[in-house]
Amino acid sequence: MINFDKPPLCRSPSALRYNHDMDAKTPEITIFVNGEPTRVASDCTVEQLKASLDVGQRRIAIELNEDVVPRSEHASRQLRDHDRIEIIRAIGGG
Repeated sequence: MINFDKPPLCRSPSALRYNHDMDAKTPEITIFVNGEPTRVASDCTVEQLKASLDVGQRRIAIELNEDVVPRSEHASRQLRDHDRIEIIRAIGGG
C-alpha cells in the first residue's frame, strides 16, 4: 500500500529547492519495488533508487521489467511510471 504521508524516494536536488513563486515539487510516478508500490520522483534513475533504498553496490542485481539492468547502466537508466523493479541479493553458501 502506498503511504501518501511519506515523502517519495529519489528527490532530485532541484525538487528540494524552495521556490516562492511556484510549487517546487517534482512530479511523481509509481513503481513497484519487489512487488510493493513505491512513489518516486519522475526523474529517478536506478542508481538513485538504490541509494534511496540503501541497498549498497555489491552482491545485488537489479531487474527492470524482467530484464537485468547492467551495473554500467544504473546511473543512466531512468524509471518510468509502473515499472517493476526486483532487487536480488546474491547469497553465498555451499
